[in-house]
Amino acid sequence: MKKLIICSILVICVVVISCGNNAQSDNNDTSADSTAVMMPEAVDSNVVTTDGYQIFSEAGFKIKCPAKLEINYHLIASARNAGSDPLAYIGVTDKEDPDKGCIYNINITDCNESDEYRQANKSVRKKFEQGTLDAYAAKLKEDGIKYDYVTFCGERALLYSFEPMELPTKAVFFYRDVHGYLLQVATRQDLGNKFKSFMQSFEFL
Repeated sequence: MKKLIICSILVICVVVISCGNNAQSDNNDTSADSTAVMMPEAVDSNVVTTDGYQIFSEAGFKIKCPAKLEINYHLIASARNAGSDPLAYIGVTDKEDPDKGCIYNINITDCNESDEYRQANKSVRKKFEQGTLDAYAAKLKEDGIKYDYVTFCGERALLYSFEPMELPTKAVFFYRDVHGYLLQVATRQDLGNKFKSFMQSFEFL
């Protein structure tokens, strides 16, 4: 089960990264829309905006984001092909400018998809989550990605940075209440501050 969950998380990361990569590649083709693959496919009708927060009541969180976060059906379809069924949101600013553009992602995996996990008690689940987080950290290390353990939303989390196709990216991943959460920002301009603002505004309802 641990291997399945780690693989599902990695699939989500790879799909998100590939969206940015494709957008960059398309920029070399003047006949193509350089932002087509980054465009969300639908608006979540359950989202409410209040005091600068985008509130996702069904997903159970709110966040401030310069871009409108919308359902990322492309990522969801790819993850489902790998056996996972996540919630996924994406937002993009400055879509026409690859040097200023910024991609925001929030992806949520449900550990209850596994019968073994669903039937375990709370302490066993917590131990499993921590073991899976450590295994994910080991995979990052194996791939040459530097990371730090931090506390985020009261949970032990992984904070890491990498540059797929020279697109600087920062992410944080953690578990809470039988769900895995990935927040990710990718941009070539002022990544540190943009990621910090995005991450610090995230709150559970």
